Amino acid sequence: MRPINRNERGMTLVEILAVVVIGAIIMVFVTSILTQSVNEQKRQTTNNKEITEMRYVLKLITKDMRKSTSFVKNGNETKFSTPANPNIATYKFDEANHLITRNDVVIASNIDIFSPLPIPAGVEIEIKSLNRKPIKTELYFRSGN
Repeated sequence: MRPINRNERGMTLVEILAVVVIGAIIMVFVTSILTQSVNEQKRQTTNNKEITEMRYVLKLITKDMRKSTSFVKNGNETKFSTPANPNIATYKFDEANHLITRNDVVIASNIDIFSPLPIPAGVEIEIKSLNRKPIKTELYFRSGN
């Protein structure tokens, strides 16, 4: 009888399948983690953009208030003025398109609420983007009305 020559240096089919299955499981976990991190990055970028736009609007209004002595609200339009300059800035809120314009230039988009209200010697402003909580602040004129 001839001895059987067994070559045990190769891999069996079961070993190869085990490596493929383990590799596939690892790839599923890695892909899941990468997808979640990309989605989170997109969400944070959107939130940061909304916060930046709302801060920018408040900064512009503060700057215009420093130059003016009064404001008039007429519907969705707000005008800041002085006796010498009756039109320092005009803010309009377009509810249908969710836009705020300043002197007919878009300064913020995706805005749900923009509500400047008169208070003694100033303005109370509420601004809310579509995806964030509202921001309320009070601004006061430097000089009397």
